[in-house]
Amino acid sequence: MEVPKQLLRLVETWLFAEGWEEIWLTTDPDETMRSVGFYRHLGWCDWKLEPDGDRFMHKKRR
Repeated sequence: MEVPKQLLRLVETWLFAEGWEEIWLTTDPDETMRSVGFYRHLGWCDWKLEPDGDRFMHKKRR
């Protein structure tokens, strides 16, 4: 597994172990950016797009 995936998985595991039921992040609103596909591939879902250009994504504990 590549380093960015490993790091994200470690953070997710830690936050859920600390009792978080849902976690959020922001990324680029541009659908063609690699980051959007990266997060979606790892189970993150779009939550909302802000007028100023931020894309909010979230993930719930399974």
